[in-house]
Amino acid sequence: MRLELTEVLACPRCGCDYGLIGLVDQMEGRRIVAGRLDCPNCEDRHPIVDGVVHLLGSAAEQAGDPVAVAGDVADMSSALLGPPAGPEVLLVGQGLPSLANRLAELRPDAWVISYAAPQVPIHERVHCIVPVVGGPLPLRSARVDGVIMSGEAALDLAEAARVLAPDRRLLILMPGPDVSRAVAATVQIRELAADSRAWLGVRT
Repeated sequence: MRLELTEVLACPRCGCDYGLIGLVDQMEGRRIVAGRLDCPNCEDRHPIVDGVVHLLGSAAEQAGDPVAVAGDVADMSSALLGPPAGPEVLLVGQGLPSLANRLAELRPDAWVISYAAPQVPIHERVHCIVPVVGGPLPLRSARVDGVIMSGEAALDLAEAARVLAPDRRLLILMPGPDVSRAVAATVQIRELAADSRAWLGVRT
């Protein structure tokens, strides 16, 4: 877990207005290898083990990688997010660990948060968070520069809209037939393009 990302994370119990405080036992450069993140409000403690944040109530489910992330899919995803304007934080949903690694290679100033238990060797700029079952995304509002999810393992769309900064993009790979209607219900996301491989929207 990159040290700077502790300013983006929020307490999964208290909500997006409550940040977490990092307590470090071991660092490698700017990466926290061991330690914990504490909430000063509810006093929950979330251990960091081998660089991975384990949120309380998490289930380390070993979902597969539903999108076989060939180079063209990763290249397409990076292109649809738009050109990076300096350092950025990207969120990759469950089931896409290969894509998280490839995005870190394609976008050299990106910190990639993979919202899943680590399943493949992790790139040094990919930071895994084991998800909270049924809870909101443990991220501060409007702090993320791009969200990518799979239509088969989609994050909550309203939560994806909440964490996205204005004018930043949401990409859904392998979208279901009702994705346009579902996203329209969030109000905050405007559709930019859609086909059978990908749905792209922007946070208004």
